[in-house]
Amino acid sequence: MLKKYSDKIKCVWFYLCWLFIGFVSSVDVYLTIKYCDNLPEYELNPIARLILHCDEWDVSRFVAIKVFMTILVLGIVRWILYLNPKYAFTIINALALCQAILLTFLVYNWFY
Repeated sequence: MLKKYSDKIKCVWFYLCWLFIGFVSSVDVYLTIKYCDNLPEYELNPIARLILHCDEWDVSRFVAIKVFMTILVLGIVRWILYLNPKYAFTIINALALCQAILLTFLVYNWFY
């Protein structure tokens, strides 16, 4: 009985982290669109700067790439959960931690 309860908690935790990653990505995309005029000054990611620079700082392609990559990563992590739950939990926790750091950075830099 205890193992089943533990498995349910792990499953709930996995999907909460999964949703959190999608939420932070959505906030990131929202802020990218909202502050698109300021991106040349404030974008710190060199890969993002390269993509934006190649498209003359138009955010449409950049946002499409961000959304596609988020969906791809969330799908891959879900697939890994099916294949090897132990690795999936390690990966989802690491991704959620990175997204929490990103969210803190975004909120601190954009709103304060």
